[in-house]
Amino acid sequence: AWNRRAECDLAAFQNSPKQTYQAEKARDRKLCANLEEAIRRSGLQDGMTVSFHHAFRGGDLTVNMVMDVIAKMGFKNLTLASSSLSDCHAPLVEHIRQGVVTRIYTSGLRGPLAEEISRGLLAEPVQIHSHGGRVHLVQSGELNIDVAFLGVPSCDEFGNANGYTGKACCGSLGYAMVDADNAKQVVMLTEELLPYPHNPASIEQDQVDLIVKVDRVGDAAKIGAGATRMTTNPRELLIARSAAD
Repeated sequence: AWNRRAECDLAAFQNSPKQTYQAEKARDRKLCANLEEAIRRSGLQDGMTVSFHHAFRGGDLTVNMVMDVIAKMGFKNLTLASSSLSDCHAPLVEHIRQGVVTRIYTSGLRGPLAEEISRGLLAEPVQIHSHGGRVHLVQSGELNIDVAFLGVPSCDEFGNANGYTGKACCGSLGYAMVDADNAKQVVMLTEELLPYPHNPASIEQDQVDLIVKVDRVGDAAKIGAGATRMTTNPRELLIARSAAD
């Protein structure tokens, strides 16, 4: 910091405007050139636990993208702790077969991944929990997250992020908050880097260790499908009305 101050053309005892100093301050310590660098800097090792959120639901692109790179880097025997897994996560089947993933914690499984696991693909039973149960597992220490990979539509260079600013808006980042609070390392994947400070922030800079800019973290158009689709089914509408009343 003192070296950077010395670069400014200031006379002795002249005040240095705080805004000017902040604007010149290096903010790239968390930024990674690519996902492989972020994984390496996170300290990930065989046998550790990696986590994800499912705010993009069927449009999630983060899990497959990260796990593909992890597999190429040669990691094995990982525990996958995603708040939920959908049809779009079918590529995980091959990672299980190759021994990259050997345990899973999640609130649900769907599609080809669920079918293959039901047929005995995974040696250990999947640990199924509710969303609130997941928070308890993490906060109690029963589930220890080593590296959380959190996809967001945008953030600043320190990691301040929310889910409703950017192209791939996904709404609340509530599913990711327990990961951001408790993971030993938090890697944020973002589609867009915005000027600092990015407010309001659902996930704040003090919770984020590394940031990597990627092309896409999710397809927001596919959020409203499956369990979150709009329905015209009379029975489902009656259930919804009863719940609302």
